Amino acid sequence: MSREIIFKFFPAAPVFLLTFVPKSCKLFKVVKFLRFTEKGAARLKNQTYRMTMLFDFYGELLTERQKEFFDLYYNEDLSLAEIAENAGITRQGVRDVIVRAESAMQEIEDKTGIIKRFEKRRPHLEAISAAAEEIKTINLRRHEDAQLAELAERILTESAALED
Repeated sequence: MSREIIFKFFPAAPVFLLTFVPKSCKLFKVVKFLRFTEKGAARLKNQTYRMTMLFDFYGELLTERQKEFFDLYYNEDLSLAEIAENAGITRQGVRDVIVRAESAMQEIEDKTGIIKRFEKRRPHLEAISAAAEEIKTINLRRHEDAQLAELAERILTESAALED
């Protein structure tokens, strides 16, 4: 007979399943990692995604130093210590610059709501593009109408322009 002991840590941590086999005095450990869509890892992913979206929209409003440190930290995936070593400043100094950049961009987003509106419109633009592609496909299979193909292409061009 074996006994199973389950240790759970905070949501982002793995779950350890320990199985003890009494007669052989062996302890087996099986590690089950949380899926990326569960709370802890998803929160990390969402934070990085949100920050890169803010940088894409508002990055040009930052100072050169803020842009450089932010890019190295979020896009190049360098640690604060690595950035600090390259810049010749303390790790805390790098963190302060990044936090100020995050705050400035978040403040602008809170006031303008550009990213929020962009995210709300994106699925609709994708649906319009998919419908135009479907029209083109049906037209090629059944009708071969040049005007219909031209209109579908125009819809795709206009929706692509709205996405940019």
